[in-house]
Amino acid sequence: MSTEIFRHYEFDHEGVLKESRLFLERGGYHIMKGSLVGFVFPHIHAKRDLEGHNHEFFGIVVGKMEDDELLSAFIRLQAIKGLKGKLFDYALITPPVNEYLLIEFLENNRGQNYMAIKALDIMWWMVNPEEKSVWCIVGSPRDQALTNHFILNKASLDQVIGMKVIRQNILDEEVF
Repeated sequence: MSTEIFRHYEFDHEGVLKESRLFLERGGYHIMKGSLVGFVFPHIHAKRDLEGHNHEFFGIVVGKMEDDELLSAFIRLQAIKGLKGKLFDYALITPPVNEYLLIEFLENNRGQNYMAIKALDIMWWMVNPEEKSVWCIVGSPRDQALTNHFILNKASLDQVIGMKVIRQNILDEEVF
């Protein structure tokens, strides 16, 4: 019996990337040819044309639930957002991960990671290529056309983690 902690499912980067692109196409997006945005090369850049305006999406795929890799991806997404602006959607994309490690990461340091993701206004998607599903666990898209395509579209971790972090911070303040 292995004593190693389960961290994430073993989906290859390409499988997660492919399913993410298919998800966006189901939502009416066109996948754009990859190109640099400043110094960052997003794994996914997609557009949906509407009368009067366009929706754009930028995504970075991360293969493992490792703090350094996750934080690097958030930094890269924030760099893209700094150049492209606040009107578009940005997402960190991971394969399904160990829920305990996910919650631990989000609640770390009194919810500092969760609050930072919320402040950056970046989504976190978990993509399961085997089940052909995408779950937006943190945040929500500006383009509401995508919302109906998410699995568990009414159940993000925002409500659970947000309330827990706020409650803990209030309790910590009352103690001091």
